Amino acid sequence: MKRALRILGTLLLVGLWTTGAWAQTGKITGRVVDANTGEPLPGVNVVIEGTTMGATTDIDGYYTILNVRPGTYTLRASFVGYVPQVVENVQVDVGLTTEVNFALQETAIGLQEVVVQATRPIVQPDVSASIVNIDAAVIAALPVATDVAQVIGLQPGFEPGLVVRGYGGNQIAFLLDGMNLADPRTNAPFTGVSFTAVEEVQAQTGGFTAEYGNVRSGLINVVMKEPRTNRYTVDLILRYAPPQAKTFDGTPNDADAYWVRPFFDPAVAMIGTNAAWDDWTENQFPDFEGWQAAAAAYPANNDDDPSNDVTPQQLQKAYEWMVRKNNSIDDPDYQIDGTITGPVPGLASYLGNLRFLVSHRRTQTAFVIPQRRRAYRDYTTQAKVVSDVTAGAKLELVGLWSKRKGLVRPVSIADGATADMVDGSTPAYPWDGRSYLENMIFTGGEGIEDHVARAALYGDWVINPMNIDYTLYGAKLTHALTPNTFYEVQVQRVQTDYLTGHIPYRNPDPIVCVTPEPEIRPIDDPACQAPNVIRLNEAPFGYEPKGMQDGLSANGLRIGGHGGVAYDTSKVSRWVFGASLTSQLNRYLQVKGGFELHLSDYNMNYGEEDPFFVHHANPKYRWHRKPQQGAVYLQSKLEFKGLIANLGVRLDYFNPSGEWYVYEPYDRAFTPVIGADEIDQVLSKEPVDKQLTLSPRLGISFPVSENSKLYFNYGHFRQMPDPVPLFEVERISSGAVGRIGNPNLPLQKTVAYELGFEQNLFDMFLLRLAGYYRDVSLQARNINFQSIDGEVNYWVARPWNYGDVRGFEISLAKNRGRWIQGFVNYTYMSRKTGNFGFQYNYENPVQQQQYLLTTTDHYQSKPIPEPFARFNLDFVTPDDYGPNYNGFRPLAGWRLSLLGEWRAGQVLTWTGQELVEGISPVRGIEHNVRWKDYYNFDLRLSKTFTTNLGEVQFFMDVTNVFNIRHMNRWSGFTGPDDLRDYLQSLHLPANTFEGLESPPYQFVPGNDKPGDYRKPGVEFVPIVVCPPAGCTPAVGSNDDPNDPTRPLYYRDGTYYRYNGSDFVEADPDFVKKVLDDKAYIDMPNADFFTFFNPRRVFFGLRVSF
Repeated sequence: MKRALRILGTLLLVGLWTTGAWAQTGKITGRVVDANTGEPLPGVNVVIEGTTMGATTDIDGYYTILNVRPGTYTLRASFVGYVPQVVENVQVDVGLTTEVNFALQETAIGLQEVVVQATRPIVQPDVSASIVNIDAAVIAALPVATDVAQVIGLQPGFEPGLVVRGYGGNQIAFLLDGMNLADPRTNAPFTGVSFTAVEEVQAQTGGFTAEYGNVRSGLINVVMKEPRTNRYTVDLILRYAPPQAKTFDGTPNDADAYWVRPFFDPAVAMIGTNAAWDDWTENQFPDFEGWQAAAAAYPANNDDDPSNDVTPQQLQKAYEWMVRKNNSIDDPDYQIDGTITGPVPGLASYLGNLRFLVSHRRTQTAFVIPQRRRAYRDYTTQAKVVSDVTAGAKLELVGLWSKRKGLVRPVSIADGATADMVDGSTPAYPWDGRSYLENMIFTGGEGIEDHVARAALYGDWVINPMNIDYTLYGAKLTHALTPNTFYEVQVQRVQTDYLTGHIPYRNPDPIVCVTPEPEIRPIDDPACQAPNVIRLNEAPFGYEPKGMQDGLSANGLRIGGHGGVAYDTSKVSRWVFGASLTSQLNRYLQVKGGFELHLSDYNMNYGEEDPFFVHHANPKYRWHRKPQQGAVYLQSKLEFKGLIANLGVRLDYFNPSGEWYVYEPYDRAFTPVIGADEIDQVLSKEPVDKQLTLSPRLGISFPVSENSKLYFNYGHFRQMPDPVPLFEVERISSGAVGRIGNPNLPLQKTVAYELGFEQNLFDMFLLRLAGYYRDVSLQARNINFQSIDGEVNYWVARPWNYGDVRGFEISLAKNRGRWIQGFVNYTYMSRKTGNFGFQYNYENPVQQQQYLLTTTDHYQSKPIPEPFARFNLDFVTPDDYGPNYNGFRPLAGWRLSLLGEWRAGQVLTWTGQELVEGISPVRGIEHNVRWKDYYNFDLRLSKTFTTNLGEVQFFMDVTNVFNIRHMNRWSGFTGPDDLRDYLQSLHLPANTFEGLESPPYQFVPGNDKPGDYRKPGVEFVPIVVCPPAGCTPAVGSNDDPNDPTRPLYYRDGTYYRYNGSDFVEADPDFVKKVLDDKAYIDMPNADFFTFFNPRRVFFGLRVSF
């Protein structure tokens, strides 16, 4: 124990620094005994073949080999007078202990070296948390893209976007060979690592030991392949899907599309939608006055020169030019991923077995609605060089270079410029509301009916292109001081460069004209010289900052202004320095300690540039800060037969650095008179607060037997807040301050508990049960302050948001067997959130009092259950199965991997007018509807051919095998009225509004849920619910008549039709068909954005040698 104290004291004095992410290795322990007597054998050499790593048994026959990279190894035990024994297929995992015992036989005539196969235990005794280790073979079998994040997202507790047990991806740590791949700007992980470079992935949802900092939700350890010293390896994956629509129902250019049919349908195009359509049809489309009315109001037709008059048909033809954009997907989706490893030619033998790994990955994902960029693309190159510099010392140099080319949410549609890149991802389930999904671009404002969203559908200038360059360099030195002690020293630098701007300006010169015939002709055609033509430039393509519409009708297409105005040239970097020391003091106790230092540099320049709309806020952010983070940790691992304990403590330090403004809540310095430009001269400053926090960590495993164990973990976890609310100063167009940072925000805090149980079933299955609770606090919440005269109106962050999440997970995994493997897992999760304080603060006491009497923003939400489940069945034919034709086995090497998912529908509140999440705005009802459940099936079919050089695998992935439709909650609706009409047409359960004195509207009772839809191709049949007084024909108004014979009428459980004079009971067969087809559902108007992810087939090839 004195030795342990001396080691830890040395760490404190010397001030070694570590990234807090060192556990990228495991260890091998065991005992060597005499096979006949069972007596321990001291002095036995146990080595890992093909490496310089090994150990010698102590007087009791025990040995320990530390700092072993994850992978599969062969161990050899040898001793004078005994027959050597070799154990193959020894599996080592990140941060875990692998036990391998030997029983050596005395040398005798005829005895040869003994070779046995290691069997990995089903239950890993030293794991005190919910951890899943996924090796390269398992990853390769899953029917997913070459994306590590998708593989991780299949594990219990994980959701799309690397949300872990209820909280988002910016709360996780994503490590690549010990290097933290976080973007310092958002703490979001960079996950685009090469698939073929991965040796193992470890996903952990809780119980992080003290060495891990700046993490609160999940821990991902990705270990790259270790290059060989004596051979080269090549691994290449090609995965390709032909161009295909990513929605079920056409494009915005189809004849029946929302912004197309009113302008071209012969029944209404000339005379207008109000003149020909009934109410039910009108509600499906925007109002249009008709081309005749548009021609009557056209400026050229209202001057004194009749020679330049144009016809309604010309205007219609000109609008055809405006919506000419090709919104079909013409680009394939593909992934190319390759890795080469081996010794460095000519230098390996001179530089400590110098060896390398080089990987390259590039992907393309077509956008659902093509813009100037029709597809998202990313390019990533990884490299690693390893050298055994001296005996027991290894140096690794790591580099990663990535360029991502996508889109960014447009400021005029969304809330503001963000660092979230639109990468072509489609919703994973109907209520998936991740901000960077492409369909979410069109949900701001009034939805698809918004004039800027419409411009984004048919133009290419609204949504800004965005580039993100991500660079990482790092070096790590590992040195064994003794067989039981080693240290690591590491340095890394990451940098993220952002580039967002508008596309090239539009050429204003005409390129075509519309002649009276009408025809669209090139501008150099002689017919275009006539006065009665419409001359058109390249609009709606090309950037145009001035606000303008096409000028063809009152409801024309916006072709300039409000869009394409985001800019971002921010550069963010972070240096991380560190070291750690690990020592196995005896066979029971391992200790580890270290420090860390993060030096960040935020050089931020982003916002909105919309000079022709000065009444807009036009927010601009320009700030430069250099905060520092540091930490020291101490931890130990005690390993006894009936108890394994991980005990640790972590001390975190955060210094926002520099000084910050001193001001009063309604300070006049924030007004336009002074504002952001003069604030430094008016306000005094004071040093920011420095923070120290202490975080205890505890993890205990109780192996009940070789086949079962209990485990428990508890810990406090801290994380630096998002730097934007810490340091921002927002200048709006008036010159006033719109937002002000708060660098004294405390480190965000999560306190987590977990209790679990694992059981080996039939020596083939691992059953895991885990229950957890997380208390989340000190999260930032934006607070508004407004002066009496309104001149002061700004937002500032306060640490007033909190929440908790609780749940349990059940998983059953089978990783053994020749014919079938797989897993099934179920997650039940319930979370609630709340806020301290009030969001708005008014200097006017009357206004403040009125707000306090009506606000609910400080209410705590009720817990909402969110269960989901997944399964994977992997059917394999063994390599030796079936007939052998000169080495070719046609039935061997086949693999069918099935992947299924189920998710309970989202719980929501339907007030009769609004559909809301969280706290209900109407007393008496809350969480009264649930969206329809989501389920999906994917598969991969593959055939592997084994040759003398290596393996060749052909595979086919099919997503959404059964082509199931799921209505998207967000983007199919063109606005709030459209959503209301849809929900009011559903036959919801009779008790939906039982908390109210009376329902907010009359509806037909039934079993519908939000997410139900009318059968494709079925005509809409409205159902009118008759009042108690009786049914009356739905004739509409004199100006806007309806056909009263079209709908069904419902009263007291009976359906009627109107025959023109009387109500008669409807034909039962017709009623049955309407109800079975759900023909009564008023579907979302933007059908092209309603159902995502139709069945898709990918073809692939993998070559490994």
